[in-house]
Order: sequence, then C-alpha cells, then structure tokens
Amino acid sequence: MNEIEQADKRIENTLFYVSLFSFAYFYQASDQSTAARFDLIRSVLERRTLWIDGFCGYNTADIINIQNHYYSVKAPGTSLTGLLPWSLISWMVSIPLAAAHESLMWVILTYLTIVISISLPVALLVVVMYRFGKALGATPGRSAAIALLMAFATILFPYATEMTGEPVAAVCLMTSFYLVFTAAKNPDYLRAGFAGFLAGWAVLGDFPSLLVAAAIGIYSLRKLPKWRHVFSFALGAAIARSTNIDAHLHVQGMLAELIQHAEFVRAAIRASEADAAVSPASGLMTPAEMPLWTVRMMFPKMFVRMCEIIQILGAGGLVAVPSYAELAGPAAADVATYFQAANADAATRIKLFRLAFDAAVSSFSGRQQLYERYYSGDPVRLAGTLYGLYDKDTYIDRIAAMLDELEASHPPPVKGEG
Repeated sequence: MNEIEQADKRIENTLFYVSLFSFAYFYQASDQSTAARFDLIRSVLERRTLWIDGFCGYNTADIINIQNHYYSVKAPGTSLTGLLPWSLISWMVSIPLAAAHESLMWVILTYLTIVISISLPVALLVVVMYRFGKALGATPGRSAAIALLMAFATILFPYATEMTGEPVAAVCLMTSFYLVFTAAKNPDYLRAGFAGFLAGWAVLGDFPSLLVAAAIGIYSLRKLPKWRHVFSFALGAAIARSTNIDAHLHVQGMLAELIQHAEFVRAAIRASEADAAVSPASGLMTPAEMPLWTVRMMFPKMFVRMCEIIQILGAGGLVAVPSYAELAGPAAADVATYFQAANADAATRIKLFRLAFDAAVSSFSGRQQLYERYYSGDPVRLAGTLYGLYDKDTYIDRIAAMLDELEASHPPPVKGEG
C-alpha cells in the first residue's frame, strides 16, 4: 500500500469513527414510528407472525386493523434489517439483566439495535460518499468535506439516530448508485447484483424510494448494457465453435452481427462519456443524451435478433437438451455418445446448450424479450420523443448552406444566353 492509499485509508477510518460515535451519542430513544418497527421485530422473532398484536397497544398508533389483527403501517425493511442485531443483543443481555434490571435490559437492547442497524450503515455511507466525491474528480479534502456535510449538515444526522426507514433507504440507494456509477472501472457481475439488491432493499425500507430505485435501475441499464451484448456474442461464438459450424460463411455472418451489436453499444457509451458536459439545470457533469437515447431505442430490436441468432446456431440441439444429471443416469452411455459435438464432449455441450436454451428459448427468455420491448415506455411514443429532442435544425441548415454555396459558385445560365 503506497502513501496515497494509506492517507485515503486514514481519512476513511476517521470519517467512519467520527460519524459512528456521533450518531451513537445523540440517541433519540423511541417514538411511535420506532416503536412500530420494534413491535414487528419482536412479533417475527418471538411469535413468528407479521401481526403485532399484544405489543402495539400502548406504544404506537402507526397500526392498521385487518381481519382482527393489528399490523404496522410502516415499510418492513427497517424491522428486517434489525432482526439479526436484536437477536444477538437480546441473547447477550437478557440473561444477566432480565430478572434484576428488566428496564435497563430494554434500554440497552433498543439502543444497541439502533446503533448497529441504523447508525453503523449510515457511518459506512459517509465513507461511500467520500469515495463518490473522489470518483467525480474531487480532491480528498473536498471529498471529505462533502461527506461530513452530508453526515452532519443534512437531515441524515437526526435520522441516523432512530429506528426509522429513511436512513435504511438512503444508505441502500446511495451505495447502489455508487456501485453502478463506478462499474466501468470495476466491472463485476457480483457488484452489479449487489447494487440491484440494495436498490430493492431500499424500497422495503421506505416505499416512496421506489421512484429513486427505478431511476437507478434505468441508469444501470444505460451504464451496463454492453455486458449483455458481450454475453450474447460469447454464447453464440461458443455454440458455433463447439459444433464446428463457425467455418461456414453464413454462420460467420450471424456472429458478425453479434459483434456489431456489442461494438455499437460500446461506441455509444464511449461517445456519451466523451461528449459529457455540465448540465445547465443541475450543474452536474452528465453524459451526452443522444448516444444513450439511440441505444435505448435500438436495444430491443437488437436483443430479439441476438436471441434469434442463438436459436438458429443452436438449431435442433436446443430442442431436447438432456439434463446434466442424465450424465450419471441409466442412459449415461447414450447421452455421452449422441450428444457430443465436433469440438465438445457431451458434458461440455450440455452445459453450453442449457445456458443457450435459458438465454434464447425458455419462457424466461420470452419474458425478457417482452420486457426489453416495453420497459422504458411505448416504443412509438419514445420514437416521437427522440425525434422531437433531436437537433434537426443544425443539419437542415447545413444542407441549405451547402446548396446555397453550390448555387453561388455555379449560377444558373441567364435567359437568352447560349
């Protein structure tokens, strides 16, 4: 670890511990919102139910009666986040304190659950904010200042000290966005999957955060589409190679289509980043819109075509793919003999064709194709929107100027001459 990395680590540790100790010190105790969430935790752990009968009669009004049972009206994500901390802490403190100091036991139990479930993740969010500032090009000093401002000069500070849904959603959404934003430098399926999980958990913590989670999802589809293209190309190429059909020109032509799709998206992403500019509305550096709009409009057609190519290349091999378990079943010898390919044994071909079936033939593939067609809206209306947004006048003026220039350099003959 070099000196710069060591300095970064010291800054991150300082931000984390200062934030965590501050949040833990300014403890807000309980209110009706907090009580409703603790009631749900106790109901799940002690009674294995989602209704909170018997716990909610005196400590909260954030309840609703459905079929003679009381339920918390709060999003369940915060209570679910607190299940493990509550279980561990109650196991540690209940034995020595339950009999002689029951009131103290409840104070310690609720306090430590809040610190671990809420204050600790928000302190980690402060570190994420520091890294996000650096990812945007800010100096370590400015990044640290931004992180501290978020922690102590916004409403996040009081929310980080009570058992409520907003801090859970804030931690999950901001971290999810950071993971997607930095995905180009750290491309990783696990990273992308964790970002999606956090966006979903944010909605469990605070239902209105669905709008922000959806925006992050749309942004991630713009930021990460090339991986699906590269996957489709790699799958098609692997099928062709395993069956030795990639020597034929028409097969090479279909594989070339997959290459074109992958490189088209890669070029569009590069163009949007290269032409990025500061938005007059937000003051933030934003990627150019038109390359991303083009990908948005083209990808549904490209995705359907990629699935079609995989179906054509797989051909009859996709009709009845044996299960992998059949390699050890009573027909193992026949499977090994008749499902091998020119460049792959039966086990390798089964794995490959099972993947191709899931990606291009299965019901999941059909739903995915339908989703790609309509997830961002009516394609006809989107095409109209794109046409309306596009700067047409600049290019029309260029045509007019070119024609005027040609006319000026080659004036029409005067009537009566020649």
